[in-house]
Amino acid sequence: MIGDGIEVRVLRIGRDGVRLGVVAPAHVPVHRQEVYAQIRDANQAACRADLTDADGLSGALAGKLLP
Repeated sequence: MIGDGIEVRVLRIGRDGVRLGVVAPAHVPVHRQEVYAQIRDANQAACRADLTDADGLSGALAGKLLP
């Protein structure tokens, strides 16, 4: 057990390695390291997005929503 309700299980032991499983509540994200790195990088890139793009989009949407 790791913390409250998070459990690591050994699913299989073979010649080429060990397969682990993680049991966790639905609100706890569980990702492999490389997937987590991609998510983190995408979030950081989104934080650095050019705000002028958002201004242009909001202006375009305002023109379509208003008669």
